[in-house]
Amino acid sequence: MKERGIDFTYEKPVAVVDNGKTKLWHPDFHLNDYHILVEYLGMNGSPKNARINEYKRKVYEENKLDVIEIYPEHFERNWQDIIDRGIYDTLEGRLRDYVSKSQPDSPPKPGKQYGQRSFKFYS
Repeated sequence: MKERGIDFTYEKPVAVVDNGKTKLWHPDFHLNDYHILVEYLGMNGSPKNARINEYKRKVYEENKLDVIEIYPEHFERNWQDIIDRGIYDTLEGRLRDYVSKSQPDSPPKPGKQYGQRSFKFYS
């Protein structure tokens, strides 16, 4: 990420509300300029790890945190493109949300509360 000029912090603490309690989690990376988290989900295959990953997704979504997921197979390809795409898509989504909030006379999209951010994982 440094080669691409992306400023990041390794395992920067992030406050999340989990089951009604505030906790500090330490995602793998925090992209400082974008306030996006990166999680390396390298322990795939076991049911226990699948449950842990699903739980993390649920908590991140409930806390409206943007997360880019990286898997071992991404390192066989160009994993940097996945990071770049996740940043681009997240920023585009934030811009769309900002524009929709700044135009209060525009009707809400069907099936979505007005002004509510949609949440995506990028993998």
